[in-house]
Amino acid sequence: MIIYAHGLQLNKSDVSSKGQLLSSELGAIVPDLPVYPDAAIATLERQILTHSKVMLVGHSLGGFYMTYLAEKYDDLPVMLTNPVVRPQRSPLLKSIVGNDETLKDAVAAKLAAYDVPITKPNNFWVMLQRADDVLNYQDALEHYKHCNLVVLNGGSHKFDDFQYWLPILSYFYQRHYGRNP
Repeated sequence: MIIYAHGLQLNKSDVSSKGQLLSSELGAIVPDLPVYPDAAIATLERQILTHSKVMLVGHSLGGFYMTYLAEKYDDLPVMLTNPVVRPQRSPLLKSIVGNDETLKDAVAAKLAAYDVPITKPNNFWVMLQRADDVLNYQDALEHYKHCNLVVLNGGSHKFDDFQYWLPILSYFYQRHYGRNP
């Protein structure tokens, strides 16, 4: 089972095209993630604990959450596109909490608690696009430097042309579990 975590979606009408594609092509579960970190993690954990042979896929803030969960649940393969690194210090934080400094500090503390080192780099496949207009791809490149990495010129924060990577995503799943998703 593939579980996909989208990036920050402040407008619920913004539906993740990657999530839609993964759902229609590979039967992935694409939960609607709450904005606040504890609630998002709890939503994803319920899915992980409900299914077997899980592969995590995450984008942007969803990639941050999936990194934490892949480390917590030890032997899960994870594929990330343009993941945010250290969101507690990112400009994305203001998008979550606005100008409320007290709330900003509380959410930053929650995010910091989920900021874990990578201990199983072979379980990670990270894809970055250099022209990400929201995040500095070099932050992720440094953070995930020991993982399986693909760094592409061009692109955008949304990770352009994701559909062409589905066969390789299936291969990564098969390599880990010995069968297709």
